[in-house]
Amino acid sequence: MGIEALSRGAGPTTFVDSDPRAVEVVRGNLARTSMEASATVVAGDGSAQLDPGEEWDIVVLDPPYAFQDWERLLARAVGALSEQGVLVVESDREVPMPATLGVLRVKRYGGTVVTFAAATGGTC
Repeated sequence: MGIEALSRGAGPTTFVDSDPRAVEVVRGNLARTSMEASATVVAGDGSAQLDPGEEWDIVVLDPPYAFQDWERLLARAVGALSEQGVLVVESDREVPMPATLGVLRVKRYGGTVVTFAAATGGTC
């Protein structure tokens, strides 16, 4: 999703993955698309990048489908979203959103559920 966003004019983008192989795939794809100058690739825990002191316009959460700690992760993501920011959540099931987020859209693709949400009152 990040490379697609960059191809459509998104500003600086940070990619985070805990799997070293996935990190190398992202770096390779950025190089092949000549977009590496607009991207930062971090190996590690994605939630650690959601610093409440920094605001993000778009946050995409795509942890492994067996992930269970959604409440903690969503709280960190909400704290890092800009006022008009949008949260995109990918999972194998619908993930309950906190009261501070309004669901904009839910799309199902086979066994994947993608939820778009924004701060209550926000628009997409």
